[in-house]
Amino acid sequence: MNIFIRLLQENELSTAEHIFRLAFGTFIGLPQPTDFCGDANYIQTRSQIDPTVAFAAEVDGQLVAECSIAIFALKVQV
Repeated sequence: MNIFIRLLQENELSTAEHIFRLAFGTFIGLPQPTDFCGDANYIQTRSQIDPTVAFAAEVDGQLVAECSIAIFALKVQV
């Protein structure tokens, strides 16, 4: 078994979105897990903001998970 963690590629966005919906929809018990988030497009949006924080996990060449890191900055004026 070969496991790799790497940056998510643009051509994988639709598969990553499906994995995201299936995982969270199943977790919260939706009857149709892939309906999670309706028509929102979280993975593509986060990837467009900063593609260097969207990661893919693959097992034997198949995308099996996705993780996006959200970076929030607080601007403080002194």
